[in-house]
Amino acid sequence: MASLTARSALAALHGNGRAARFDNGAVALEELALLGLVRLQGPAADADFCAQVAAALMPLAPAGRVVCRDTAQGNDAAQDNQARRCQWLAPNEWLLVTAPGAEREVLELLAPILPGRLALATPISDSGLAVAVSGACAAELLAKGCALDLHRRQFGVGNAAVTRFAGVAAAISRTAEQRYELYVERPQAHYIWEWLVDAAGEFAG
Repeated sequence: MASLTARSALAALHGNGRAARFDNGAVALEELALLGLVRLQGPAADADFCAQVAAALMPLAPAGRVVCRDTAQGNDAAQDNQARRCQWLAPNEWLLVTAPGAEREVLELLAPILPGRLALATPISDSGLAVAVSGACAAELLAKGCALDLHRRQFGVGNAAVTRFAGVAAAISRTAEQRYELYVERPQAHYIWEWLVDAAGEFAG
């Protein structure tokens, strides 16, 4: 009988039930395992829609940005996996990130807002890999895999982008001065993790 238990996208790699981690002193990688992910599509030009989402959940991120909110205390908490985050993906499309299992609550809060609009909320928690990339050489590591200018003057804390990373579609956000979050589709999880670990070897102390 097939198991319905949620599994890490990298479960087959580490095999111990824990999130995958790597740290060589210059770069740290952490799988943000089992985060709740919801893709929200809706009319960004509809002020009433945006206001209702903000009242129910949090403000929708503007183009090229990620916004964070601590669901317990209402404070910004960009590095806390319990914090709710909203990342812009495209015009009229956002990625909502929640604590593991909390996507159900997000969907329930959005349910009364969507009817009558060209709007859709889709749970995608099982379809991707989320990795936190941090450390003094985090920007240099990520720059090896994409064409984004990740210098703090061009891509500061709170910036986000959809790009190609190591040849695959990815979303990247900067959540702290030396911390980024990288999202890719689940079929690419092993490839991206191994690419990151291999590329990080260049920066070992």
